[in-house]
Amino acid sequence: MNDTEDLTLPLVMNHSEDVEEIKPQGRPIVDINYVFNTIKSISHPFGCTFKNFIFTHEVRNGCISSFYFKCNFCNQKDVIHSEEPANTFNTNTAMVTSTVNTGQG
Repeated sequence: MNDTEDLTLPLVMNHSEDVEEIKPQGRPIVDINYVFNTIKSISHPFGCTFKNFIFTHEVRNGCISSFYFKCNFCNQKDVIHSEEPANTFNTNTAMVTSTVNTGQG
């Protein structure tokens, strides 16, 4: 055994086992371009990918959804919205406007 072997430590990352993955329900309306770009822009410190994400829950505000994920490698939490949150003419506004304009509401 040489001197460098004494100094090496095994790199062991504990995967998070305490998060239960749930299956999304329903058929949310999404801006697919925004969702894909959001997924591509997520960066984790250990180079984790979307395959490491565990879907934990969804929060709905009318027809707008926010999908919550936790990385099973680095435990970082991320939220992916169904559309740009800063969009003033969002899905909820569009639904109400179309209902009123067609005389249904």
